[in-house]
Amino acid sequence: MKNFYRFIFIVIACITIAGTSHSETYYVNAATGNDNNSATLAKNISTPWLTVQRAINDAGVAAGDNIVVAEGTYPGFTLTKRLTIIGAWKDSSSSVNTIFNSIIDLQAPGGSINDRMHLKNLRVSVSTTGDAMIIRQGYLTLENVFATSSAASGNGVRFSGASLKDINFESCNFNNNTYAGLFFPTTTGVDGLVIRNSSVSNNGYFGILAFQSRTNPTEIINVEISHCVFIDNNPTNQSQGHSVYFEKLKNA
Repeated sequence: MKNFYRFIFIVIACITIAGTSHSETYYVNAATGNDNNSATLAKNISTPWLTVQRAINDAGVAAGDNIVVAEGTYPGFTLTKRLTIIGAWKDSSSSVNTIFNSIIDLQAPGGSINDRMHLKNLRVSVSTTGDAMIIRQGYLTLENVFATSSAASGNGVRFSGASLKDINFESCNFNNNTYAGLFFPTTTGVDGLVIRNSSVSNNGYFGILAFQSRTNPTEIINVEISHCVFIDNNPTNQSQGHSVYFEKLKNA
């Protein structure tokens, strides 16, 4: 009898662990969505939410969950949870892709190798003000993400944090930005940056720019850039402008 109860306890414990590790999927659709829908309704592709920010803010949406975003144009969002956000990517037409027309701010705290922010198959195209994306926290994967800002001094991605860790870009495009494709201000430190199979081209001044002017500088270390394209950055030959410019690179 004692062994029987032990068996029951183990089964219940396993069921509990399995239940807590299960991720949910929620849907967002610019054409058919309604932000007044409940989280339960938003799990059904037929009754989605209207905006990604509504999904992020919902108390029922937890780290590890998936947000599937239909083709269409959306406002940007501030990501405060470690979620996977998956857009639609079908061809070059805006009618069949997921496009965000204002800044995406990535700032979910914490994180680990297996607890990441993950954005996949989407475009960010900003034309009025600021950068396309800001990275404030690490443990991030961008996969097949295009980021472009044609705003004054706009960058595709601005890094903002003294100790960002484990950032991976795969098959991304950081082209046609007013200033730089990827911009690391002097206060930014990164440990672990991988950029593969990506394009950083046709940016107004720099492809990748990392300045360093502080007395006690931060560092960008453990960097891998492979199978990437850098073409026609600084096309007008400005006095300050390069395809790749680092002032604080180590172990790359």
